Amino acid sequence: MAQKDQVNRPTGKALETMKKILKSRFITTAHVMFGREVEELTEVEIYKTIAATAKQSISDNWIKTNKQYAERKEKQIYYSPLSSCSAAS
Repeated sequence: MAQKDQVNRPTGKALETMKKILKSRFITTAHVMFGREVEELTEVEIYKTIAATAKQSISDNWIKTNKQYAERKEKQIYYSPLSSCSAAS
């Protein structure tokens, strides 16, 4: 049986640090987007804040990855959506 790839998940202090950073980002994003404290947000506003906070984290990682590709001069392949392809009739 093949061994499954193990995911390195933060534990202990690293996990607590990540939680603090995420909470701080969430609060800052809520303040910027809605100009109110977290306790005053509606469910929809909380959802939008979570989505925006996640997008920030993803964007940070995406920028780091693209920088590494550029430094290593690695090639990238971009796929266009199928909806933009025209089929021959």
